[in-house]
Amino acid sequence: TGQRLPLVLSQHGKWGTPEVCSDVIPLEETNYHHMSQRILQHDAHVFAPQMLLWQTESCGVEYDRDILDAKLRQVGGSIVALELYCLRCCISYFAAQPEVDESRIGMVGLSYGGLYTLYTAALDTRLKAAFSCCYFNDRNLQLFPDWSWKNSAWQFMDAEIALLCCPRALFLAIAADDPGF
Repeated sequence: TGQRLPLVLSQHGKWGTPEVCSDVIPLEETNYHHMSQRILQHDAHVFAPQMLLWQTESCGVEYDRDILDAKLRQVGGSIVALELYCLRCCISYFAAQPEVDESRIGMVGLSYGGLYTLYTAALDTRLKAAFSCCYFNDRNLQLFPDWSWKNSAWQFMDAEIALLCCPRALFLAIAADDPGF
């Protein structure tokens, strides 16, 4: 139709894949609740990027996220920093496409996907709206090696990262009975 539509990045979490959060691989029960399909119902383009978070048993591709993260930290980076850079490159690519309304780009993510959503929104002002689900927390209590960096408690915790999204729309969902937290 020639109509420029919004773009929404649909970000899976740990042990997830784009195929699972987008119902390409139909599973009877997932915590994504048809996330990508629900976005598509609102006349938007959906991109579901793959992060280095899949289950090796079900996908058959071995990797060691912790070792890769350690190697990147040796040279001043991290796996999360690399993946955030890749997400910003994806946004650049899609924003340049004639089918995408670059003034209406958003992101939604669950768990690890919520981390990437929150941080991408803080880093990239091209995201006009973000919905981070089941990530925002007290990092003094919820410690994961790849969710922290040198002196992070003295610089930016989740609340400060969220403030970097202002004045753009940021929605945070926290599950009261999330077994992960």
